[in-house]
Amino acid sequence: MAFFNSAVTVLQTLVIALGEGLGIWGATD
Repeated sequence: MAFFNSAVTVLQTLVIALGEGLGIWGATD
């Protein structure tokens, strides 16, 4: 279960990072 929780945390971090990256790229473009 701990592995599942850590996997979810990693996915959430990736989603947030991608969202911010796309937001910055869209703002500069």
